[in-house]
Amino acid sequence: MRRSLFRRRWWRRAARLVPLDFPVFVVIAAALVMLGLTFRFGLQGGTATAPPAEPPPTTLPPFAGSVGPGQLAVGPEEIERTLRRLVRIGRPVRCGAGNQPLVALTFDDGPGPRTADLLRILAVNSAPATFFFVGDRLGYPGAPTIAAMGPMHAIGNHTWSHASLRRLRPRDRRSEVLRAQRALERAAESPIHLFRPPYGHRDPALDRMVSRLGLVQVLWSSTSGDDRPVTARALMRKLRGELQPGSIVLMHEHEITVSTLPRVLELLRDRGLRPVTVAELLALDPPTRRQLKTGLCPRGTPDAISAEAGGGRP
Repeated sequence: MRRSLFRRRWWRRAARLVPLDFPVFVVIAAALVMLGLTFRFGLQGGTATAPPAEPPPTTLPPFAGSVGPGQLAVGPEEIERTLRRLVRIGRPVRCGAGNQPLVALTFDDGPGPRTADLLRILAVNSAPATFFFVGDRLGYPGAPTIAAMGPMHAIGNHTWSHASLRRLRPRDRRSEVLRAQRALERAAESPIHLFRPPYGHRDPALDRMVSRLGLVQVLWSSTSGDDRPVTARALMRKLRGELQPGSIVLMHEHEITVSTLPRVLELLRDRGLRPVTVAELLALDPPTRRQLKTGLCPRGTPDAISAEAGGGRP
């Protein structure tokens, strides 16, 4: 009896102290308890740190008349995985698979007196490209530094002195590549992953050496023919016959190339093709093992890009 009276008195006192409905009181009490626990364990464990965010993917820059901006993107991790895979395979690459409306424009033998002109035309058109630089030409008077070229373009190793590696002893071959590699990486303040042999001269021993050095050897599937005297009309005729999805295009830092480059970019627009760097092409449209083994690239009708490739005239 005494215990029952005590319970009733306790409830009456609680009701006078908390003039609220019982459910509301329970909710507030639970919230206060949770707040206290959070504060306590937060002090013990320190401030929580968010995990580091992954680098954002590289969205392809706008290029009028081609695929809409943002439709194709590739992240640095995907590019790195693709390049590592190609290094393991150890065969030269000449093109992409041809399944995407992408083309890689490449310029050899710089830096030199026309590097800045090429960069200006490419910048106006938001067109990325890959430059294969010769080590002993770094610091050419008036040529932009690699750091000043910006992140849109890519740099590749084209040896130290542009010597034909086929004619050199293995030790001298290695020296040509490594000396240029050190100079380029120092100038770029970042790793260099791509290599192109001067004149395209290579053999299985060179392929193995390049692979052991962790580089991807890049040849080409299309050429402007500017490595010898050529007219603008002949240059454009050659590219019209060879350009297609997946092409890696060989050009040089020559006067005829600079003057014709706006027309080359217009040709890409007309065919619904987008310029990208070599590394982006290999990641977005990787060549098949059969292509790498045989060295063959896809051939199609240049003026009738397939719907599956995402091309077609704008």
